[in-house]
Amino acid sequence: MQTRTAKAQKGGSLKKTRHETPSTPLVWNYGLFWDESAVRWHGKGAGARAVLLGNLEGKPVDFGEAKGVYALYKDYTLVYVGQAFSRPLGLRLREHRKDHKAGRWDRFSWFSLVKFNVTNKTFKNPAKTKNAKGFEVADTLEAFGIIVADPIFNRQRKHFPHAKEVLQIPDVEKTSLHKDIDEIKKTLANLTSSLKRRHPNSG
Repeated sequence: MQTRTAKAQKGGSLKKTRHETPSTPLVWNYGLFWDESAVRWHGKGAGARAVLLGNLEGKPVDFGEAKGVYALYKDYTLVYVGQAFSRPLGLRLREHRKDHKAGRWDRFSWFSLVKFNVTNKTFKNPAKTKNAKGFEVADTLEAFGIIVADPIFNRQRKHFPHAKEVLQIPDVEKTSLHKDIDEIKKTLANLTSSLKRRHPNSG
């Protein structure tokens, strides 16, 4: 009895598995639970966007121009899911710091549907990509739902087919400023406590 491998060597065609012929990914890159306080938000004008700096294969990349979907969290609890397509990710997130969601979220996850071109440092138009296969669409949607919502009965963490996770690079100036503010708060708290001990009957 000939094996499947032997038949293939004689010219017989074997049915390829779903992961042997990958097409263009739906999700190219993604970042999970990025810290809102470590992002550079400042900018001039209505069209100014945030700088979303991440580590992609050892190189810093600004994903502020990426397009796709995102999720907002408060204390790691999902509070909002949105899309950034007509306006890029960095602009949409910056808008949420001024609309009715301002102050009601402190972390975010994002999922880029456009490919970053390392050579010219731009994002490829998603309209030029090839259509994904049905099972890849299903795999991606399943992974998105599990990663974003974190259902209690989904024990296995899912990954996007062929996508690369990007780790956040905190803004140095912002991180340093927060540390200084924390130190000032601690100093004021210690002074207040000391004054209360010295003058217990004062207002």
